[in-house]
Amino acid sequence: MNKKLLLLLFVVLGNNLFAQDFVPLQDFIPLNKYKIEIKDLDKYSAYYFEQILMDTISEKHSIIYDTLYNIDSEYIIFFSANSKPSERITITYNDSGDTTRLVYTDCINQITTYRYYDQGQKFAEYEYKSHTEISGWVVDEKGEKSTSDVDYYRPRLRVSFKDHAQFLDRNLRFPKDCRRKGIEGNVYLSLKIDSEGKLIGVDVMNPEDVDLSLQHEAVRVMSRYPWDFIPAQDRSGNPVESELKQPINFRL
Repeated sequence: MNKKLLLLLFVVLGNNLFAQDFVPLQDFIPLNKYKIEIKDLDKYSAYYFEQILMDTISEKHSIIYDTLYNIDSEYIIFFSANSKPSERITITYNDSGDTTRLVYTDCINQITTYRYYDQGQKFAEYEYKSHTEISGWVVDEKGEKSTSDVDYYRPRLRVSFKDHAQFLDRNLRFPKDCRRKGIEGNVYLSLKIDSEGKLIGVDVMNPEDVDLSLQHEAVRVMSRYPWDFIPAQDRSGNPVESELKQPINFRL
């Protein structure tokens, strides 16, 4: 592990990597382009590899590498006494090794904080409670800090969440073959949004984990989504192409 990662863990997490319960695991786990584990390498190609550095009853810590084994991101999960996640931390790096984004989730209180970095320096932070923004601030390129009501660095719905949810409820149809067999599942979709806010692609993030009929139905519905999105922006305020995760849950 390089010095940057060690320093990050000590400073950000206050965690001692050399604790007695630290168990290094050397195997690299192949991941697809959405960083989900690949089970059938004959069918799916690896875009990333995961190395688990710690896996105990209280904590799991892993590093994600690209196919050239450059560090792409870092994941830390802390578990409560009942073995459920209590905190999640995701750190994303650029090609130079600088932090570009840190996402911290308080799983118990359902609060998520997004922190954005430029050349390793934090310039914005937004806090959400159950997907609703509750606070935010940003530092402009002149170094002046101000409160901010909107996280411009992520794509957003152009309509209300209520309208969005109603569209899914009214248009999703549980596949008959899955209903007959009692098959349920969660389909995670990646919505590709261009710089104008138009939906230009719908892809299944976890194709190995869910029935094909459920995948087809989720893609069918989102491909007919009637509204545009508000595109993400870079720090200079320019709209950029981005992706938005959309879970589709099928329950009998």
